[in-house]
Amino acid sequence: MPRFVRHSRPALALAAVLLAAASAAAAPIPKDRTADGPTDLAALQALVAKAAEAGQWPEAGDGGRAERAVARFAAAAVKAGGLPERASPVAAAADRPTEFHKEAKVLSAKGKTFVVAGGRFSSISDCVVVAAGDVELLSARNVVVFAGGTAKVSTLQNGVVVAGRGVDVSSTSPLRADPFKARELEKNEKPGEAGSVLVAGRWLRAGSANGCTCWVRNPEAPPPEPGAKGDPKPVTIGTAVNVLFLNPPETRKKGYEGNCRTATAPAP
Repeated sequence: MPRFVRHSRPALALAAVLLAAASAAAAPIPKDRTADGPTDLAALQALVAKAAEAGQWPEAGDGGRAERAVARFAAAAVKAGGLPERASPVAAAADRPTEFHKEAKVLSAKGKTFVVAGGRFSSISDCVVVAAGDVELLSARNVVVFAGGTAKVSTLQNGVVVAGRGVDVSSTSPLRADPFKARELEKNEKPGEAGSVLVAGRWLRAGSANGCTCWVRNPEAPPPEPGAKGDPKPVTIGTAVNVLFLNPPETRKKGYEGNCRTATAPAP
């Protein structure tokens, strides 16, 4: 005869909990995410917006996942250009302090992470800034920046800047141990090898760019600049030296280009 076992209510409750946990573990990962964070700019923007609003990351580990997501966009650009992998401008640090702001107004900071809805930073170095909307930086050195909207930077040295809409940089150049040897070093450097990595969703604009890698993922004309002549192009750089472009010449507004190269962009 079959043997019937009578389960107690606590046992049944435990079984239900285990079954739910197993189902959750087996649930498919959304297409815009991997186990290690968002895979597209919109998903990353949504994650940052939640964190900035709540004053904390939705889940433990989301901060690291957001940083690695930004790094993946930069790595894809570097790889497409045939350049060697490079270390992040900001060294990994488990004890790096994190500040959450709905609207940041930071005069000076070093060695911090900022999670913001938007804001303005006067002078930062060795920092990570992730913003759901627009962000403006006056002076930035050794930084990783993500903006869900537009990232505007006046002076950038050794940075990764990824933006959902536009990247607008006045001047970007490699960080030199000896600035007086810059011209000599430039002669032996490949385009995109020594400078910042700029990845924009729709358009990219720079006054002067040296040694950087530039990629607009889904090009479209930017907002016109006051006083600018001619139709705006998705990529506009006044003076480009040793720049690696991942967009074809027809998408760029012609300025001065010295020792620059064009490579095929990865799929957006």
